[in-house]
Amino acid sequence: MDLVIMRVDVVRHMAASCGYPRAVEALLDNFPSLTVDQLNDVGETPLLSACRSGHRDVVESLLSRGADPKITTSSKESPLHWLISFEEDEAQTVGQALISAGADVKSLTTKQINYSAFPSGIDIDNLPPGTPLTWAVHHDRPDIIKFLLSQPESVQLCVIKAPNNPTPLEWAAQYHHRHCLEAMIDAMKAQRFNFTYQEFLKAAVHGADMFSMIFRNGVQYLERMKNTLDYLLEETHGASFATGLGGFGYTLLYYAISEGNDLVAKYLLAPETEALLRAGRERLRAVVNDEDDMPIRQYGVFSEEHINNPCGIEQRTSLLECIRWNRHELFDLLISRGADIHARSRNPFDGSRTNWTALHAFAYAAHDSDITLVRKIIEAGIEVDAQSDESADLETPLLVALKNNAFNLAQELLGRGANINAACNSSGFITLEQPTTVLGHLVVAAARGSIARMQVLFNQPQAAQHRATMFVVEPQRQLTAFHIAARAHKGVFDRIPDGKSSPVPYQRNHISAHPMNSSMLGLARLSSVVARYIWPLTPLTSVPSNYC
Repeated sequence: MDLVIMRVDVVRHMAASCGYPRAVEALLDNFPSLTVDQLNDVGETPLLSACRSGHRDVVESLLSRGADPKITTSSKESPLHWLISFEEDEAQTVGQALISAGADVKSLTTKQINYSAFPSGIDIDNLPPGTPLTWAVHHDRPDIIKFLLSQPESVQLCVIKAPNNPTPLEWAAQYHHRHCLEAMIDAMKAQRFNFTYQEFLKAAVHGADMFSMIFRNGVQYLERMKNTLDYLLEETHGASFATGLGGFGYTLLYYAISEGNDLVAKYLLAPETEALLRAGRERLRAVVNDEDDMPIRQYGVFSEEHINNPCGIEQRTSLLECIRWNRHELFDLLISRGADIHARSRNPFDGSRTNWTALHAFAYAAHDSDITLVRKIIEAGIEVDAQSDESADLETPLLVALKNNAFNLAQELLGRGANINAACNSSGFITLEQPTTVLGHLVVAAARGSIARMQVLFNQPQAAQHRATMFVVEPQRQLTAFHIAARAHKGVFDRIPDGKSSPVPYQRNHISAHPMNSSMLGLARLSSVVARYIWPLTPLTSVPSNYC
C-alpha cells in the first residue's frame, strides 16, 4: 500500500505541474491518505509545483482545498517566489490569493536556484538568493514588483537581501532593468524611505561589461544600459558624492574605466549625456534660491572636470587608467576631450611621490603584445625616459618594462631612444646606495634573493673542505655554478602539477648577436657579490655563446 501511495503522490505532483486540476482533485478525493500539502521526495508541495509551472487554475483549486503557501523547500523556495511564472494578467490575481492564504512576502531563499536542463554559471540562468521581489527583478517584472510593494509595510523588501548578495535595488541597476529600479525607487520615495543612489550607480557600471549585457538583454543591451544610466543621472542632478563613486575618491568615469567597461565611459563622454546633464542642472538652478545652494560639480555624478581628476589611492586620472588597460579608442576620445597626457600618478613603490607617467603606467601593466598605444603616448608629448625636474630618483619606463618581462615594449622604447645607461637609486622595492644603471638594477634584482641562500652553504665547514667539488654543480658535464648561471635559460623546464614539463619560453631574439663567454653571461645574471663568491673558487672555462 505504501508503494501505491508513493506512486500516486508522484502522479499528483506531476498533474499539478502539468496543469490538470481535475486530475489533482480526483487524486485528492479518491486517496484520503494523501494530504493537499503532502511533500514529494525533494520537499515540494503540489502548490509550489503548480506555481512554478504557472497554472492558475490548479493553484486556485489547491488553495480552495486549504493548501498552505507558507510551506517552503529546504532552500526556502516558496510558491510566492514563482509569481514570475505567470503572465502579467494573472500574476496579481495569483499573488493576492497566495498572500491572502498566508504567503510570506519576505520569504528568503538561501541559495541559487536553477532548474535548467543545461545549468550554467551565468547570472541570467540562476535565480539569486532573495525574496519574491528579488526574483521579480531578475526576470524584469516591474508589474510583480509594483504588486508586491503595494502590500502593507512592504517597502523594506527593496533592501532585504541574502548574506553577501546585492539588494533588489542593486540587482535591478546591475541588470539594467530600469523599470524595476524605477518602481522600487518610486515606492521608497512615496513612503519616505531613506536611501542613496551611490550603490545603484556603482552596480549599473559594474554590470556593463558587453558579454554580460548581451546575455541578459540581447540586441537591446546598449539601449538598456543607456536607459538605466539616463534614469540614474536624471535622478541625481542635485546629488553630491563627496566620498566618490565606485571607490573612495573615484569619479564615475574613472570607475567605469577601472572596471574595463568602456561603453559606460563613452556614454558619459557623449554629447547626448552632456546635454542631459546640462538640462538637469538648469532645471535645478531654476528652483534654488541662491547659486551657493547649487551642488558642487566636482562632487556630482559627472562633469567635464572629472576627466583630469586624480582618483583613488593611486591618484591616477581617467587617461592614465585607460592607458593601464591599453584602450586605444578610449585613449583617443579622452585626448579629444582635453585629457592631460602629462598627468602623473602616485609611484606604487613610494607613496610620497606622484611621479609616474603614462609610459610608467603602461610598462607596469606589462603590456607586450599590443604596444601601439606607446607610440601614441610618445607622439602626444611624453619623453621616452619620462624624467622630471622635480625628481632625480625615478626609474625609467624601460627599466619598469624589463623588470616586468615586457620585452617587446622594451625594444620599442629602445628603438625610440630610451637611455640604456639612465641611472637611479630606486626601482620597485629595491633602493641602492648610489645611482645605478638599468643593467645594474636588473643584476641586483636577479641576485637579491640568491645571496642569502648561497651564504648558508658557503658558511658551512664542509664548503671549505670540499671547495673544488662543491662548485661543480652538474658532475656529468662538469659544469660549475658559474656555467649554470650563464646558461640559465637552457635545460630549465616548468614543473606543473599534472606531471608534465614544458620548456620555459626564453626571449633569445633579445640577446645580442655578438659572441659572449660564460663570464659575460654570468655577470648578466649575477651581482658582483655573487661573482665574488664563485669566481675565485672555480676554474672558468671559456664556453661559446651557442653552448650557453
